[in-house]
Order: sequence, then structure tokens, then C-alpha cells
Amino acid sequence: MTKSNMVLPPPPPPLPEQRKPQPLFYFGFSHSINVLMCSSDKSRKQTSEAIRAVPLHRVLAESDVHSHEDVAAATAGAIANIAFCMDMPIVDVAKLTARNGLLFFGSLWQSDYIIKDTGGGVVS
Repeated sequence: MTKSNMVLPPPPPPLPEQRKPQPLFYFGFSHSINVLMCSSDKSRKQTSEAIRAVPLHRVLAESDVHSHEDVAAATAGAIANIAFCMDMPIVDVAKLTARNGLLFFGSLWQSDYIIKDTGGGVVS
């Protein structure tokens, strides 16, 4: 199975009530830092290798911008770069990073935030 026709793994089972969920460890990539600031072939190659080395279930897209008006475009740029480096369709990376982001933020709070995979890799 290639990354372009992947099926997202199901989310981890809920933890028992007596255990507080622990935050999960993820790797975030942004267009501002990981593309615009990579001015040499060597740095672009290293960034691409770093992105490909991260397990799919631990990749996040970041905006790394200061203005809320720029967040959507910067995040879209990060998703496009991740997709390019991983040789995956942009829509799959968008779904993947959205799901990972929700799982990450859900791990930060008590499990009031239930994240359910509907089976098609779409978070509801």
C-alpha cells in the first residue's frame, strides 16, 4: 500500500476513567520555517528527509504566523509542502494533519473531547 491510497489507522481506545490521558508527542512543520527559510538545496533536502522520517500519525501542519488573517494560507502552504515531501495527495495530508491535530489537542485535556473515526479516515 502506498501513502497515496492509505487508510488512516483507528484512534487509540479511550483510557480508563481513573487514568488521566497524557499529552502525545507530535512533529509540526510550517511553510514559513520549513520552506521559506530553506534557501539551499541541502537545507531543502534535509527538511524533506525530516518530514518523511516522521510517522504519519505524528505529523502536524503549523502556520507559524503572527496574524490571524494569514493562518489559513500559511497552514495550506505547510500541508502542500508535507504532501510534496511525502508524495501524497494534498487532500489526504489535510485530513491526516487535521485528525492528528484533534488527537493532539484532545490528549491535552480530560477526555471530555471524544474523537471518533468514522472509518473513512474522517474525524467527526
